[in-house]
Amino acid sequence: MSQAGRIAATTLGGAIIGGAVDLISGGDGSTGLMVGAGLGFGSNFAGGINLGGNATSLASLGVNVGRFAGRQALQNQEQSTIEKQVREQISSKDYHSAYRSIVSHYPEINAGLSENKDYYLYKKVSPGGGGFTTFPSFRNEDRNGVPLLPTTLLFEATFNKVINGDHSFGLLVRMIYHEMVHIQLFLGKFESYGPLSSVGQNFNVHETIAHYQMLNNSTLPSMTKAEQLRYARGVKKNFVPGLNSWWKNRLKFMIDFFDKVISKFSSK
Repeated sequence: MSQAGRIAATTLGGAIIGGAVDLISGGDGSTGLMVGAGLGFGSNFAGGINLGGNATSLASLGVNVGRFAGRQALQNQEQSTIEKQVREQISSKDYHSAYRSIVSHYPEINAGLSENKDYYLYKKVSPGGGGFTTFPSFRNEDRNGVPLLPTTLLFEATFNKVINGDHSFGLLVRMIYHEMVHIQLFLGKFESYGPLSSVGQNFNVHETIAHYQMLNNSTLPSMTKAEQLRYARGVKKNFVPGLNSWWKNRLKFMIDFFDKVISKFSSK
């Protein structure tokens, strides 16, 4: 490794470790980053290395990479905490709380929607599984049979699959996001699609869009490769063929995305 490379490696390592330790210890990461980076440069200065004009740029690079690593460490710690909380709620059969914990922890899921204002959770949890279901409106026995806002039905088995290892935590989170996309489509609050029913042709449109958002999101916890492949294949088999030519053209970028996922994760 070149002399500059050794300097950079020492600096980056110090910044990353210092920032991560400081964050985990309750700080904002900046103190640990600066101390870590400083120690890295200090060791090189002690060795008689002349940094010249590269010192500032290398220090800046070390601090920036350290900040990224520190943020990543904090995100991993937060995900571990929320996952533990949700698993405990599922184990206690408190499925509504598990759902709400995920929605409140990941604000990108509800996109500003509020329970009991924009949508409802059906008060009874079905013993079935395989996914969740959202209706454009639903008759709930505790509201005197009045048609309601979009309503999501939860299924015990879907939650329990996280506990028994059949589903990843990331898949559960993204299933909930999938239902929120349906709600946004029903309400006309999803991009430029306008209020969209799920009757007839629109059922396939709903599922294609919701699956795309579910698979393509870059901030939520990850699904496994096998899960991504299964869902991409599922939407291509079950919903894309039901789109008419107009919708296939409008959603072509989504269909292409599913093909890329299938190509990427299929066995060669």
